[in-house]
Amino acid sequence: MWADYVAPLSFHPEAVVHHEARPAQTLARAALESASQAVWVMSSRDPREVLRRHLSLVLADWAEQRKAEVDVERKEVLKQQRLDLLAILASHGVKVDDPSYLTLVTAAAHEVRTNLSDGDLADPAQVERLWRASAGSAHGKMWPSLELRVSVERDGRSFSFPDADAMSAILVLANRVTQYGVFRFIDYAGHEPQLAERLRATSLSWYARIPKVPGAPTRLEDVSGYPPL
Repeated sequence: MWADYVAPLSFHPEAVVHHEARPAQTLARAALESASQAVWVMSSRDPREVLRRHLSLVLADWAEQRKAEVDVERKEVLKQQRLDLLAILASHGVKVDDPSYLTLVTAAAHEVRTNLSDGDLADPAQVERLWRASAGSAHGKMWPSLELRVSVERDGRSFSFPDADAMSAILVLANRVTQYGVFRFIDYAGHEPQLAERLRATSLSWYARIPKVPGAPTRLEDVSGYPPL
């Protein structure tokens, strides 16, 4: 769903593409929050800290699972499972935390900004604003739809439509955090050799498949500014 909305590989010949603010905000929020958890876990270079953060999220996940469980016996099993893990961690002097999504998102953005600094990621306040707007859109709040709009006057009439820059900003943020998480995982997994060539091959294949505007080069190698071999 995310890929089909952000970078579709095919269109029906008669399809009309509409980019609306709420779907863009909602999908970007899902990608951003998911990727931020992984980036937060892997942003430490200390294996023990990576494990601690991972188990912190596992415990939080189990807590949510228990809340959603309707079977009383199963709910008790999930509760005991969490208590057992907490006891093991306590015996080793390991303290866990339960970071909020805002904490995860801002921490992940800081990690990306520190290593791949660019644009909005350098401004924590802007990152928080983008996340809050996307969360508000996902929760059916009105303020993102009202605030993230552009109004123009034409022939004495007022026209209002979603702010394309705001839609782009949250998609860019989600994409950069997600991309960084993928690269960090590849790095931690030890698959760095030949990575550049594999990414190049994937990019060429992807570009060959996507729909193109009239006049666009048919090959990625012919696009102005594309890195040479």
